[in-house]
Amino acid sequence: MLAAPAAYSRLIGDKVGQHLQDLESWRRDQIVSDAEYDAIRKRYDRLLEREDAWIMESRRLTLPQVTLYLGAWILAVGAALLTFFPYTALAGAPAVLIAWAAAAPMAWIGIRMWKRGHHRVAIAHLLALCLVLPVAVLVTVEEAISSVG
Repeated sequence: MLAAPAAYSRLIGDKVGQHLQDLESWRRDQIVSDAEYDAIRKRYDRLLEREDAWIMESRRLTLPQVTLYLGAWILAVGAALLTFFPYTALAGAPAVLIAWAAAAPMAWIGIRMWKRGHHRVAIAHLLALCLVLPVAVLVTVEEAISSVG
């Protein structure tokens, strides 16, 4: 069966129109205040907007999201650079500490945000951890092997 978006929009519009008539009568009968009426009316007007507008708005990234994603990628690239390019000044324990210094905060912040109910931010931090953790393990193993051999 083919979907008919116009029929769905028309159905929603009819239901909203009916409820707006009820809402108007509630305002006349002073069941809802003018402020409540305006707030509900505003939400219904938003619901009846073109679908494209609210879809585009829901896909828009906020500044905190952009900085979080950028920070995660900077951490991942920095940790990868430690792994794939030898830095003689950062050999041994300093290399391991720097690699784990990138991974540990991601884990701590991710778990903390999850417990606070900020699931999207938590997932972003835990995904950054997934990028940095293998690199930290690689650096640790590489330094352990080079110190033994």
